[in-house]
Amino acid sequence: MKQYCLHLTNNLSEFKIYEYAGGSYTTNFTVGFGELANYIQADAKVFLFLPSNLIHAFVAVRREDEGLQQFEARFIAEHDDLIINNVSDNDFFFSQEKNLAVVISKNFLEQFNSELNQLGCSVAIHAEHHLQHQYAAESILSIEDRLVFAFADGTGFSCSHANAEQYLSVLQEEKENYTPTLLTEKEKQLQQILGDKSTLEPTTLEALHMHFFNNNSNIPNLFKFALSSTTIFKKLNFSKFERALSLVILASLLFLPYVNIALLKNYEQQYKTATLEIFKSLNPDTRRVINAKLQMDQIINASSETIQVNPEINLSVLNYLDKIDLNTIKRSKVNFAESIVELDLDGLSAIKYTFFLKLIDRFDATIVEDRTQKLDGKISGTLILGLSND
Repeated sequence: MKQYCLHLTNNLSEFKIYEYAGGSYTTNFTVGFGELANYIQADAKVFLFLPSNLIHAFVAVRREDEGLQQFEARFIAEHDDLIINNVSDNDFFFSQEKNLAVVISKNFLEQFNSELNQLGCSVAIHAEHHLQHQYAAESILSIEDRLVFAFADGTGFSCSHANAEQYLSVLQEEKENYTPTLLTEKEKQLQQILGDKSTLEPTTLEALHMHFFNNNSNIPNLFKFALSSTTIFKKLNFSKFERALSLVILASLLFLPYVNIALLKNYEQQYKTATLEIFKSLNPDTRRVINAKLQMDQIINASSETIQVNPEINLSVLNYLDKIDLNTIKRSKVNFAESIVELDLDGLSAIKYTFFLKLIDRFDATIVEDRTQKLDGKISGTLILGLSND
């Protein structure tokens, strides 16, 4: 796995990238905003170090009986005069192990969070002075055109080389026992100003990076992860085809419920239309089907009033064969000697079949033998009826 350490250039518009692989430094290069994804893969680890003068770090102790929100409110109330912009315009971070609170502008931090979230890899954002603080708690380091000051309590600051003398004079007044370790050998000016109050232990920025990889626990991480499709695809390392296929599947999952609802409504309408057509075939005056059972009983009751009974063999039930769609009757046979009727049915709807059975009950006919079968809502087979003799 590759690891990258990022620093901002002096104009804060580009990243100076240091690349490490297999525990060794490989190269460094500079890229602009929006270009990181072209150089850093999703399986990498990225550390971004922001200039310490753009971050406010404070020593802060959280009480045992104090919730995080209570602590944050108390901290802001106690340090409001030290925070330049509006309190609501800042993000707040805290490390209880380090007793360290960090305040940073939301707008300033958001541009880096947005940039780094596009990478889909493991990311951490820290103040630059934390890089050297993990190596030498009280130290001074030169990065780009900045002098970075780390203090023993975990706070820090940075300034340009041009302002170094002025800042050191103020610093020595505030911290009389300030005896930093100079990590940059070239800073002769600092050695002259500090004199015997400093110790020279020159090292390289690359060496500090590799030391930091294994010594960065409990330092506030200012990075805020934001889930997006770009982040997911980067994490999964999909090809273009796999990405397109995933989008199609996701879109299908989103629209499938709406398609299912549309189909159900269509089936419901087809059922209503088919039911209405059946009732119209039984009674042309039918306009709407509201209560199917009640309306069917009304049709049957009305039909029974017009039945004419033969005094010898009651064939009244045959008068209504045309009500059940004659096309579905393949063959019919009347046996006068035995007073029975055989009907061979083929594909009669279940509703019409139920209606016909009710007619049989009302006209003194009986079912002698029922050899019909129901398949897909249709009735087929032979029905043998027994007719009454008067």
